[in-house]
Amino acid sequence: MFTKKWLTAAETANILAFSEATLRRLRQGKVFKAGVHYRRKFAGNHNSPILYDIELCEAALKERDARDARELELARG
Repeated sequence: MFTKKWLTAAETANILAFSEATLRRLRQGKVFKAGVHYRRKFAGNHNSPILYDIELCEAALKERDARDARELELARG
């Protein structure tokens, strides 16, 4: 359990063992959804740092991995 709900990109990348570029790819790939998994520190300012809800991000990654595993099993027959 984490004490802070919203973490910076650097903190999130460190915990998840990803680079900040990977976090960006996860946002662009719709694995992380705006307003759910991440938000801007200052709403309406597109230059504002992005903050991540680490618990929801971890859950989204687990779901993605489980979905990928199911799809591989289906493909193998």
